[in-house]
Amino acid sequence: MVRIGAVTGAALAAVIPAILQLKRHAPLLKVSLDVSSSSRLMWGLERGEYDFAICRLERGVNAGAFEISPARNEAVLLMVHGGHELRHRDHLLLAEVADYPWTMQEHGAPIRHAIELAFRREGADMPQNLIETASVVAIMALMRDSDVIAAVTQEVADLLLKPPFSADLVLLKTCNPIAIEPYHVLRPRDRSLSSGAEQMLALVKQLLDEPSVNKSGKSDIV
Repeated sequence: MVRIGAVTGAALAAVIPAILQLKRHAPLLKVSLDVSSSSRLMWGLERGEYDFAICRLERGVNAGAFEISPARNEAVLLMVHGGHELRHRDHLLLAEVADYPWTMQEHGAPIRHAIELAFRREGADMPQNLIETASVVAIMALMRDSDVIAAVTQEVADLLLKPPFSADLVLLKTCNPIAIEPYHVLRPRDRSLSSGAEQMLALVKQLLDEPSVNKSGKSDIV
C-alpha cells in the first residue's frame, strides 16, 4: 500500500498523473490518496498516516524531521460562470469585485491568506458575503447557481476549463496577479518506504520538476 497526502493543486498537477502512470506498470499496486488542507496533511504525516505528502510546511512543525523538496508555486485565480456580468471586463481591481458573493477556503488556509494579502495590497476591504468551502464540487455548484466569485488555484481552473469537462466558466481578468506560497514534498526522515512508495515518490518529484504551462503560455516552475 502506498499512502499519499496532497493539497488539491499538487494532486492534480503530479500525484494523480503519477498514480495512473505507475498503475499501468503495476496494476495491482494499492494506492491511497488523501486530498486535504496542509494543516490536516501535516497532522497525518506526523502520525504515520502517509508515506509522504505534498503540502505547505505549517508553522511550529519541526522541519528537521522531514526531507523537504521544493515543488511548485501556485497562482490563485478568480472564476465565475460564463454568463457573469464581469466576464468581459479587463484590469479589474479587487475593490470592484468585493461586493459580489464569494466562495473561498476558511480563514488560515493558504488560498484565503493569499486573497487577504491581495486585498490589503490594493487597499480594498475583504468581501463580507462569503461562503467558506474547500470542496471543488461545492464550488462548481455555487458558480452554476449564482454570481459567486470563486478563488481557485491554476490546477483547479485547468481541470474545469479544459477538455473533457470544458465547463461554462471563465476567469476574471484582474489588474494584479495573486500568488500563493509554494508547496513542498515532505517525507519523514525516520521512516523507510516500500519499493512501491519509493517509485511513486520519485515519479511525483519528476512530474513536479517538469514545467507547468499557465494560461498565458508561460512556464512556471520553482
